[in-house]
Amino acid sequence: RCEMESARKLGEEQLAVAERSGDSDKVALAIGGLGEGMVWMGEFAAARASIEPLVALSAKGAASQSLRGRALEVRAICLSLLAYALLNLGFPDQAIKRREETLAWVSGFPAGYATFVTSHIACLTTMQLRSPGQVLELSQRTSEFAMAQGLPSGVAMASVFKGWALSCQGRDESAIEQMRAGIEHEEATGMVAPTWLFFPLAEAYLRFGRLQECAELVEKMLERTQLGQRMEEADIYRLKGEMLVMQGGSHEADAEQCLRKAVEIARHQSAKFLELRATTSLARLMRDTNRRDEARAMLSEIY
Repeated sequence: RCEMESARKLGEEQLAVAERSGDSDKVALAIGGLGEGMVWMGEFAAARASIEPLVALSAKGAASQSLRGRALEVRAICLSLLAYALLNLGFPDQAIKRREETLAWVSGFPAGYATFVTSHIACLTTMQLRSPGQVLELSQRTSEFAMAQGLPSGVAMASVFKGWALSCQGRDESAIEQMRAGIEHEEATGMVAPTWLFFPLAEAYLRFGRLQECAELVEKMLERTQLGQRMEEADIYRLKGEMLVMQGGSHEADAEQCLRKAVEIARHQSAKFLELRATTSLARLMRDTNRRDEARAMLSEIY
């Protein structure tokens, strides 16, 4: 239900129970689950600190090959999310390396939920890197894994990623319809769709100048952040700011406020990647409103 604060409390309780048991496997599972929640909440530095100890345990060898069931799934999720966290913290080269190493690691196991979820999260990371060609390839792989496991929700999510990639290639209406269908499928199951499922569609609306639809989706995403899922919060405000810039005229002050808020949130999250993206949009607005010196100074700080 995307109620992340409640999930965090449960995760902390699970970790305490695991530590009292003295079972290292249970402790690893609990740490992994807590780290996963931290990523969804936008606590990227804390998530990195929590997840990185699991990396050494995932080297190929007898210990890792003996992983089964939920133990394998949690480790696959965490290593995949580590790539996402590293990217947002401002380490794209490390993020790409971690993404590729995790995809290679999980390929050594029989196809299952772990292979699906690793490919699924790789799509999220690759979308952040603005690589539509790679997202198209990964989304197809994700869809195939989901179909093989009988996961219609996974197929629907993959269709959203595929639609985003196609929208980047100029396929407006067909791409948008594909993303809408994927989201509608998920919401029809009673799922509270997370912001990361809405965000690709909101970006496409903005890309094709469909500002009213973009605005409606942005407000829906901001409502979702109140449930604690803040991993895209800075990007949502950046997107809102860019949308208001496109509306022009009397909206410039509101656009600047949104972009400054995006920068502020990114800084609070230690998310250098998101901070740079928001700062670049803000500097562009300043340039276009005859504040070039201020724009130059702001960019020099972040670079």
